[in-house]
Amino acid sequence: MDEDTRRGRRLKVVLSGSAQLLIGRGLTESLAGRFEVLHLPHWTFSEMREAFGWSLEPFLFYGAYPGTVPW
Repeated sequence: MDEDTRRGRRLKVVLSGSAQLLIGRGLTESLAGRFEVLHLPHWTFSEMREAFGWSLEPFLFYGAYPGTVPW
């Protein structure tokens, strides 16, 4: 990441996970200014129905994250 930044490459990297309380523990660097914790809750059924026209069946099968669907 640092080398790409020095070379002028504009990278945006998104890593997702559910262990936000563990961020920073055991790291040799502080990562100050290099990460941001974002709360990304599940979509509700009504949000999925409104945005994608989903019925209850795909919502239950794929869960509440639209990115899991093989469009």
